[in-house]
Amino acid sequence: MRAARPRGGAARRTRPPPGCPAPARAARRCLGVRGRAKVVLDPGIAPADCAGRILVARETDPGWLSLMIAASGLVVERGTLLSHTAVTGRLLGVPAAVAVGGAVARIPDGAWIELDGRAGTVRVLDDRAR
Repeated sequence: MRAARPRGGAARRTRPPPGCPAPARAARRCLGVRGRAKVVLDPGIAPADCAGRILVARETDPGWLSLMIAASGLVVERGTLLSHTAVTGRLLGVPAAVAVGGAVARIPDGAWIELDGRAGTVRVLDDRAR
C-alpha cells in the first residue's frame, strides 16, 4: 500500500494560524568536550566516580546508564551510529565517539582528552593544554 501524497506532489510548509505563538527553537547541544578520562571496565562502580569525566569503555548496554548520565562525554571501542552508546548519548545531549579502536588501551585513566562528538574524534592532551 502506498502512502497518500498531498495534492501537487510535494509536501507543503504550513504556517501557524493567526494568533498562535511561533514555534520554540531548541538550543544547540554540546558536540565537544575537554576533560579527564575515566576508563571503566565494569559498570558496577559508583556514578559519582564518572561525574564530570569522559567515560572510556569497551562497550555499553543499559546497565551503564547511570554512569552515562553522570559523564560529560562517552568514548567506546565498539558500536555504530545506531548502537546503545550513540543513541543514549544523543538522547542525553552528551558528546559521544563510538568505534574508537583500542580506546581503553590508548587512553590512560585520568588523562586530559578532547572529544569531538560531531567528527567522532578523540585526542589525548598534555596537562598544559587544559
